[in-house]
Amino acid sequence: MDYLQSDCHQAALQLVSSGSAIIAELFRLSNHIPDVFLFQMMTREDSKRQQAAVEQTFQAANGRTLDSTEVKLRYSEQAKYLRIMFDLTYIQDPDKYDKIIADSADLIELDESFKESYLEIITRFYTLFESIFKYYNNLNTFFIDIREGKYIEFTFEAILQDKDGKRLMVESVYHYGAMLMLLDRLIPFIARERILTCYLRYLGSSASPLHSKVTKLVKSTGYFLNKATNKETIPEKYPANYFSRFKIDRTLVEALINAMKDDDIYDMIRVYGNNPQHRSAALSNQASIIFCLLPFCPLIMDN
Repeated sequence: MDYLQSDCHQAALQLVSSGSAIIAELFRLSNHIPDVFLFQMMTREDSKRQQAAVEQTFQAANGRTLDSTEVKLRYSEQAKYLRIMFDLTYIQDPDKYDKIIADSADLIELDESFKESYLEIITRFYTLFESIFKYYNNLNTFFIDIREGKYIEFTFEAILQDKDGKRLMVESVYHYGAMLMLLDRLIPFIARERILTCYLRYLGSSASPLHSKVTKLVKSTGYFLNKATNKETIPEKYPANYFSRFKIDRTLVEALINAMKDDDIYDMIRVYGNNPQHRSAALSNQASIIFCLLPFCPLIMDN
């Protein structure tokens, strides 16, 4: 049977197209993160004073550090909501934090105002987070179906012999890797964690049976980009540790990397006229795909 006419091709095509839609939504939402989810207060002890004192500073959405005077003048809207927003510590003891709000009439009113203003965008962000995990689930299911012979003659080896099959297999894993990289860079962890806890507080864990998986997906990786200074904080063994939260068959990913290493799967060298001077440019797109796949195989990176 021709691969293009098979159920295997249709399943791969549907998977890859859904991945493209998720990435497009990620880009859209990353440009519309409400400042209130990025605004944060930081405290540090001032050891230069005779008496110990705690100095409060604030950080705006663009990463710029603000003093309390400027916050009162220009960021009062964001600052007032800090009292009702929590990171993932909320999940460990939700009753404790819910009681803090329930015991204060001012906080109850503030919480209702916040919910009315932001619940729609919170739900949309959560749907994005959940769709990334669902994509991972669908990707793993697709690979299991191939391994167990659901598509009869189309084994992994047979699919990689077909040019269209090879491209779709590569792109299905690449899309997942791209989602993870873009999620961590475009939607900072402080916003992800706050959005998640807000969703669980307002709609309850019963609203999403996958909330524990989503929590594991969006929690801090240790990576941080300060947009004001353009300085990155990159933790050890990043992004391999991040990618290993939900594992993909390592031997399969290695086979895909080897297929791209040894072959021009998009026929770009021919487009560039087989000129050796343009070989790097011709294969640059393929190289970027390999870059996204390598964190799934930490042993290759270590060696």
